[in-house]
Amino acid sequence: MASSANQSFLIIASKRQLLPRARLERYAREADEQGLDLAEYLAREGALDPEEVVTIVRARARHGRACVSCEQLTYMLPGNKPGETPCEHCGGELKAGPPRPQGARPRIAAADAPPPAIPGMSAVVREEGLDDRTPVPDDATPIPDDRTPNPDAPAPAPGHGAFGGAPRQPDDPYRAPADAAEQPTWSDAPRPSHSLWAEAGALVLFPIKTPQAVALVTLGAVFSVIVQGLAGGGGIGVGAGCCGLVSLGIYIWMFLIDVTRVGVNGGTEVPSFPDFDFEAVIGTFARVLSLHLACYIPVGVIFCVAVSFAPDAFAFFASRESNTIGPYAHLSSGDKQPLKGRSTEESLFLTPDGEAMNFAGRWTVLGLLQMDSADDTDMDMLFSDMPTGTISHGFQIYDLDRVGRALRDKQVRVIAAYADPRKRILTTRWPFAVPEDEREELFERWRGGGLDPEAFGEGAPEELDDLDMLGGGLVGALENPFLTLEFAITDEHTFPAPFAELRRFPAVYVLDPQGVIVREYSTGVYDEKLYADILSLMRGGDGDSYAQSLPGHVYARPGEAPRGSPGAVFLMVGLLGIAILFGLVYFPMAYLLMVVYDSPGTPWLYPTAFKAMANTAGDYVGLLVIGGGILLLGGLAKTVLGLVFVSAPALLQLILVNLPSNWLAFYSQVAVCYAAGRFYYLNQDRLAWL
Repeated sequence: MASSANQSFLIIASKRQLLPRARLERYAREADEQGLDLAEYLAREGALDPEEVVTIVRARARHGRACVSCEQLTYMLPGNKPGETPCEHCGGELKAGPPRPQGARPRIAAADAPPPAIPGMSAVVREEGLDDRTPVPDDATPIPDDRTPNPDAPAPAPGHGAFGGAPRQPDDPYRAPADAAEQPTWSDAPRPSHSLWAEAGALVLFPIKTPQAVALVTLGAVFSVIVQGLAGGGGIGVGAGCCGLVSLGIYIWMFLIDVTRVGVNGGTEVPSFPDFDFEAVIGTFARVLSLHLACYIPVGVIFCVAVSFAPDAFAFFASRESNTIGPYAHLSSGDKQPLKGRSTEESLFLTPDGEAMNFAGRWTVLGLLQMDSADDTDMDMLFSDMPTGTISHGFQIYDLDRVGRALRDKQVRVIAAYADPRKRILTTRWPFAVPEDEREELFERWRGGGLDPEAFGEGAPEELDDLDMLGGGLVGALENPFLTLEFAITDEHTFPAPFAELRRFPAVYVLDPQGVIVREYSTGVYDEKLYADILSLMRGGDGDSYAQSLPGHVYARPGEAPRGSPGAVFLMVGLLGIAILFGLVYFPMAYLLMVVYDSPGTPWLYPTAFKAMANTAGDYVGLLVIGGGILLLGGLAKTVLGLVFVSAPALLQLILVNLPSNWLAFYSQVAVCYAAGRFYYLNQDRLAWL
């Protein structure tokens, strides 16, 4: 086991960032193996300048305690308490306070005299200008002044040393550093007695309190943007993204951990970025990976147990979230509604059987989903399935059907229309909509395109013939998943007036009982927004409302309700809530354990973590609330920026949305990490980890 002298030296040197911590730990192991003092070993290896070694040894001396029995020094480490820590050499009682010089105070040496030496240093170190024959002077020991004396200077007052008399002896020659940032976590200096709540304002302002801090946060935000770019770099995303996350991503973690250590040590300044050391990157990666596993493996276990109580109900909820165009699709169109007020009286839409449709008499939702470009190579079908202006646009049809279910009692008609005179799209996407007397001919004509079993040779799966093309939801060939949806086609390869110029799909329109367009969504719309707007229009409103939840029966499968008893569903939802709560509540304490112990194993100390939460409940709730509030404010600002500049060109969005959003996100992370460190600093005695 490493001696307290080496451990103390290691912590102080790491705090002052003279060397990367990984290198210091390696030197410490080598010094322990050879039975050497770490200070001596670093000076001999040339890893540190001798003057730096002297500075650290003097700082370490302040924390040394002499044994009553053997007179050997034991250095106080984080968590050691005076009066309770025994001598590491004989187990005896330690004296109170650091060792004082014996006898009279040493006289000031001449300017050309050799410097005072350091205990424990060998002749090898003395060659570097160090010596081990005199004790380490404490803070009150006069430091030789090598400046040329001024004969004209006034003589000092009597009683204040020099030629005026003997120097005054202070009551306590041991003084803690004045700056809390230079004070190690094990210092005996009194800690603030207030709670973390009292520092909420200081925690929020910490990342921007000085211009240097703002510059560091900005640099960190740039690193974050680079990492995101590497991780989502298209074809190079897998390789370069992984390298980026392991290098720059972990480097950002190293900086955030240093921010937390500043708070742990009582500091008040944003630290500089650490040296990029490969060993440190690997070590940090292992610790961060272990941290996330310790937090989220229990979440995964609870999640699996929860889903086992009502798997069908969970599948329902999950499919609701996936089979939708998404809640932001309509925002891409802005407030533009060029076709609003136009009549559809002369618009010719046909049923799959060839009958003309009449839109008058009822409220109608008309979704224009796709257009057959007469390209028999299937390239138009392939490109139509790629995101164009929205994400998951192929699921717009499911949103339409759910709105139809929700408004069924109000006699609202919902139509999915295709410019598909050859019924090619219907045959490949929704074969059940094709009239029975035409199926054989159309299947033979069009089902050979797209997913052709013969193209896969003899090993093609039999199920391949029963699946639709990409974007159709992969429903069965003759299975109708819709309850209220009607299908419409055109007799030309374009939509009729007033939709003839439309080339971007999907587009959704709401028609009043006279067949007049009263609401337009040129980039699609999700079900809850469309549902709320239709209700507003039917009440005489303007049709622009906040999204509204659909009735529960809407999400049932055709002909049946969600399986799973209400009790099982309630239990599942409760356990899922516990899983999410565990991840949110446990993560900060596990992170602190990792930072304080600097070990990948400490986040797994669940009893220690929960005991610490109980002992510091008031301040820990404050940490969760303050940290969560900071992150929430950052996310809210990002959302507001996205909404304000949603229609801006891509370059302006990069400047006005993406860069400020990443800056706010990194600012929030720095503030939260510092808050975690301050929580430890204020509650170290109650935590009693070290």
